[in-house]
Amino acid sequence: MNALLATCAIKVAGYDAKIFVSKLAEIGGIKGRLNSHDINQQLTLIDDSYNANPTSLKAAIDLLSQYQNKKYLVLGDMAELGQSERELHAECGRYAFAKGIDALYSVGELSKLATQAFLSSKNEAETATHTKTYAFDNQADLNATLNRDISEGVVLIKGSRSAQMEWVVKEFLQANSIIKNKKEGCL
Repeated sequence: MNALLATCAIKVAGYDAKIFVSKLAEIGGIKGRLNSHDINQQLTLIDDSYNANPTSLKAAIDLLSQYQNKKYLVLGDMAELGQSERELHAECGRYAFAKGIDALYSVGELSKLATQAFLSSKNEAETATHTKTYAFDNQADLNATLNRDISEGVVLIKGSRSAQMEWVVKEFLQANSIIKNKKEGCL
């Protein structure tokens, strides 16, 4: 959205917007901001671990929901939300369920509320969907479960800086690189 607004401003100011757009395209993505990693033909990781708030999380869920594959949301706590932090986490869990996310993995006290709301939404809908929820107290247990359970689909990892979800991304990429290499006979 910011790029679109800047392009419009450039054009209104009388400058060549094509030059601006071409220069904008040269700027690479920012680490931890919707970086997509195709681990193999069946598995994609979307690293959005840089930071999180309810608006950016919902936008990321919207993106994830567009995929046809199994969709996994891995969520760390969102910080600095004030007195509404509990309800905002729960709201995001309900939103993820409504958008067709297949599984929600969480780590942290607040993210557990998103997991509980996701599960409650499933129960209220009385659906036979195969959605799953997992809540963890630490990243080690989360990582072990992710690496054991997920071998295909699209995995979105998101959380506030304080949740340090970049370590979950790193572990997931490393574990799947090793698995991929073993399957290819490289190890």
